[in-house]
Amino acid sequence: MRYGSPGAGAPTPRRTADVSAVIGWALAHTPADEDKIGMAGVSYGAGLSLLASGHDKRIKADPRQRRVRSTAILHTRVTSTKESGTLVAYLYDVGPLGLGKLVSNAPYTFHGQEPGRPFPVDLELNSTAYEVPAGHRLALVVDTVDPLYIEHNPSGAQLTFSSPAADPSFVSVPLRNK
Repeated sequence: MRYGSPGAGAPTPRRTADVSAVIGWALAHTPADEDKIGMAGVSYGAGLSLLASGHDKRIKADPRQRRVRSTAILHTRVTSTKESGTLVAYLYDVGPLGLGKLVSNAPYTFHGQEPGRPFPVDLELNSTAYEVPAGHRLALVVDTVDPLYIEHNPSGAQLTFSSPAADPSFVSVPLRNK
């Protein structure tokens, strides 16, 4: 499933039904573990992730209240069509209705990368102390535009994120039980 095409508009209930259908297919046809279903997205896909996690209970939430303390870390690989650019990562607290509240964020700007060649990104989000209510989920959103940061994306630039087996992407969030 691919979302995030230019001009795609806002995520809709029809699209969240698509997400549920993909989850159902994966559970029926792959060795996917129903207890370990999560969702992430970039730009439009990020909005869809937030909405879908509020509507499909198979996308898990922790029943306990948790504390986020210190610095969350994102590790991924990025391929750019240009030698420089910017991305911004956001960590959201997503409630049962699919509404997100910003927990932390950070920009990442790169220069001098070879277009078409993947490179690693290790990004520490801003340190935080945040209480995640019971039944809420944490969601990572990555976008390329934020009015609070100077954008450094050349016209027509595209970023692709990957997670090869030899260098898998991850998000590390320092959680503590209350």
